[in-house]
Amino acid sequence: MVIYAVAPTSGTSHAKAAAIARFIDYTPGMTAGQTPGMTAGQTPGMSAGQLPPGFLPLTAKLRAQARKDAQEVLNQTGDSRR
Repeated sequence: MVIYAVAPTSGTSHAKAAAIARFIDYTPGMTAGQTPGMTAGQTPGMSAGQLPPGFLPLTAKLRAQARKDAQEVLNQTGDSRR
């Protein structure tokens, strides 16, 4: 099951948009010292912050979408007239 989030792409201060973008980007984002192909929030295991048995890492397509969405939040590229 994929979990979705709603995030503002317009009308948000830069500081708040940056914080939201960091949160969205954490899941598919690479952190220092990790094995290539394993991303922050996507490493299988039983320790805090790891995916326990029964949970699968995001696909490459979903990781790319999350990165794109984080950039849209950060840059506030949405239409505020909706």
